[in-house]
Amino acid sequence: MKKLPTSKATQAASLIEQAISMREWNGMLPSERFLAEELVISRTCLRQALAILTSKGVISAPERSKRRRILITSKTKKRLNQVVLLTPKPELGSNKNLLEQAAHLRGFLSKSQYQVHILSPSLTNKDSATEKTIKSLTENFPLALWVLYQCPETIQHWFSKNQLPSIILGSRFPEVSLPSLDIDYRAACRHATGLLLAKGHRKIGFIRFRSKLAGDSLAYAGMLEALNNSGHADIEAPCVFRHNFSAENLVHKLNASYTSANPPTAIICINTHHFITTMTYLVGAGIRVPQDVSLICLNSHEVFSSFWPEPTHYTTGNRLMKELTQMILNVKASGSETHLLMPDLVTGKTISHCP
Repeated sequence: MKKLPTSKATQAASLIEQAISMREWNGMLPSERFLAEELVISRTCLRQALAILTSKGVISAPERSKRRRILITSKTKKRLNQVVLLTPKPELGSNKNLLEQAAHLRGFLSKSQYQVHILSPSLTNKDSATEKTIKSLTENFPLALWVLYQCPETIQHWFSKNQLPSIILGSRFPEVSLPSLDIDYRAACRHATGLLLAKGHRKIGFIRFRSKLAGDSLAYAGMLEALNNSGHADIEAPCVFRHNFSAENLVHKLNASYTSANPPTAIICINTHHFITTMTYLVGAGIRVPQDVSLICLNSHEVFSSFWPEPTHYTTGNRLMKELTQMILNVKASGSETHLLMPDLVTGKTISHCP
C-alpha cells in the first residue's frame, strides 16, 4: 500500500507539487497568502510545505519579492482548466441569482474538467485599478479563462489589451476587443416601453445606476427608440432615477417624484433589487400596483414567484449559462463577437392601462 502523508505540511507539499506537475502555475508560485487560502492551512504550515519542496529542488528559496521560482518542468500539455468569474460581489455576499448561475455553469463544465472560481478582489469596485494590481491578480491563475461580470471599464480594457483568454458576461465597453455574452437589454427595454405605450402610458420612469454600466445605457437607448418611434405626440420625456444604489437613496428619489404633481404612471427597472425596493415603496405609500403605477423588470429573480401581484418581467432561464459554456469551450472561435440573448417575457400582473 502506498504510504500516506503523515502531516498537513507533507500533504500540502504533495498538493502543490501535483499542481506544478499539471502546469497550473508557470514560472513562479502564487503568493503565500493565496496558497494558504487555497489549501486552507496556516502560513506556518505552508512555509513548512514550501521548505519540503525547496529541499527536493521543486521550487527555489524565496527571492526578494518573497515569491518562489518553479524549478522543474512538466511534460503535461498546457491547457485551460479553470474558469474565474471576476465580479464586484464576493461569493458569500452575492445575490442568489449569481450563485445559482455559477452552480449551473459548474454543472455544465464539469464534464470538461473545468474548475469554476468566483473571485471578488477590491479592485473590481474601483475605476482606478492599475495594471500592476490586475496583473498581480491574474498571475495566480495562469491557466484560467476569465469571465468578467459587471467589471468596470478599466478592467475590460486591461484584459483586452493583454489578450488574456476572457469573456465578458454583460455589455462590452467601446474599443474592447473581447467576446461578450449579454441579455439584449436594448431590445428588451424597447419591447417593454412598447407594451406600456400600448396601454396608454405617456410618462414612463426608468431606474438605473448613476455609475457607468454599459447595459444600463443600452437599455435606456432602447427606451428612447420606442418613445421616439411611437408616433404619439403627447409623450413626455422619461423620468430617469439615477443613483448609486441604496434602498434609502432610491426611496428618497421615488418619494420626491410621487409627491409631485406629475409623477410617472409606469416604471421600468433593470436591476431586480431596484424593482423590489420600488414595489415595496409604492405599496407602503398607498400607491397601488398596477392600478396606479405599472412596473416592469428587465431581469428575473427567484423571489418573484412569491410576490403578489406577480411581477411582469423578462428571463433567459438557463439559456444564458448554456450559451456561456459553449463560448468557454470554443473561446478561440468566438473572436470578439457579441452574443445577445433576447429574454422571454413573463406576463405577470404588474402592468395595466394608464389610470
